[in-house]
Amino acid sequence: MHEGIQADVMIGGKAQTAVSIIRRLASKEILGVFKPGDHGSTFGGSPLACAVARAAIRVLIEERFVERSAELGKYFPKQLRAIRSSAVKEVRGRGLWIGIELHKEARPYCEA
Repeated sequence: MHEGIQADVMIGGKAQTAVSIIRRLASKEILGVFKPGDHGSTFGGSPLACAVARAAIRVLIEERFVERSAELGKYFPKQLRAIRSSAVKEVRGRGLWIGIELHKEARPYCEA
């Protein structure tokens, strides 16, 4: 979306509260190709998995996760760039997908 590209189909899976949820986003033309069982999962279509998915979507909307990610995605990298350290080579990212590239090995920092 950031690059102005619209995919024909997006398929993603995520384990949420011990229930695997598979979501498919596509036009009716594309989804019409799939028949039950073509692209399945262990818990696909179960009432519990569907209830968990609906609750997760409700939280995303009610708590404004997308909007907050955009807001914090502007704020947080600025704060990280303000940290002056010879170890930091670059801070980059999009939204809250933020990476800090170091001039040194990262393991000691992670372990600390």
